[in-house]
Amino acid sequence: HVLLQQPIQQQTIYVVIAKATRFCNADCYYCSSPPLTEKSLKEGEPMWDFATFKKYFDKVFPLMVEGSYWIWHGGEPMLMGPKFYLEAYDYALTQMEKFNKYINFSMQSNLLNYNEKWYPVFSEVIKGSLSTSFDPDEVSRTVKGNPETYNRLFKKALDKVLDDGFRPMVIGVYNEENAHLMHKMYDWSLSKGEQGFPLRFNYCNPSGRYEGTGEAIKPETYGTKLIELYDRWIKDVPPFTITPLDQMFKKVLD
Repeated sequence: HVLLQQPIQQQTIYVVIAKATRFCNADCYYCSSPPLTEKSLKEGEPMWDFATFKKYFDKVFPLMVEGSYWIWHGGEPMLMGPKFYLEAYDYALTQMEKFNKYINFSMQSNLLNYNEKWYPVFSEVIKGSLSTSFDPDEVSRTVKGNPETYNRLFKKALDKVLDDGFRPMVIGVYNEENAHLMHKMYDWSLSKGEQGFPLRFNYCNPSGRYEGTGEAIKPETYGTKLIELYDRWIKDVPPFTITPLDQMFKKVLD
C-alpha cells in the first residue's frame, strides 16, 4: 500500500513481487504470514480486490521492461481464487496490447488449494511459470499444527499439477542437519519419469528471525552435496533441471 501513497522513482523494473494477501492456508511455525481465520481477516490487512490490482498495475506497468516478470506471491496467493487472476490478467492484457509491451506472469504457491478450477490460471495467465517449496524433513510445514496433513495435501496437489501438464520448480532450503535430504528430493523427482519437476537447492541463510545465529550450513557441506547431485544428474540425464547447477552451466557457456 506504500506504493499507492508515495511516488515511484523513474527507474527500470524487471521484476515485481505482488503480495495480494499476507494470509496463508498453512500455519508453519517459522513463517511470518498469518494463518487465514475470521479473526485474522478482521484484524489484518485486507486482501486485494480488482480495483486495488488496477491501481498497482497502472502505476508500475509503465516502468516495466519488455519481458519482465510480475510474480504473484504472498502469503498464499491461491487464497485469492481463480476469478481474481483471470480478471486481473484480462485487464493487464488490454494494457499490454495498448502499449505494445508484453510482460510475464508467474506465481509462488504452496499448491494446497489446487483443483481443476485453477487450470485456466495456470495455463493462460502464468503459462506454467510456477514455483513451490517443500521441506524434505516433512516436519516444519503444518496445517492446523499438523505436518502430516500438510505433507499429504501438498503431495496430492503436486501430483494433480503434474498430471495437468505443469512442471513447478520445487524449492528446498537446506542446513547442516538436512543437507543429505537433497538426494531424497532428487529421487522423488526422478521417480516421476517424464513428469519430473525442476529442483532448486538453496542453502539456509541465517537472516530474519534467525539472524545472528551463526552459520547454518558449511560451504563444504553444500558444495559436496551439489557435486554428488551433479554426478547423478549427468549420469541419469533426467528431464528436469537442478538449480544452481544449471546456472553454473549457463555461466560457463556464456
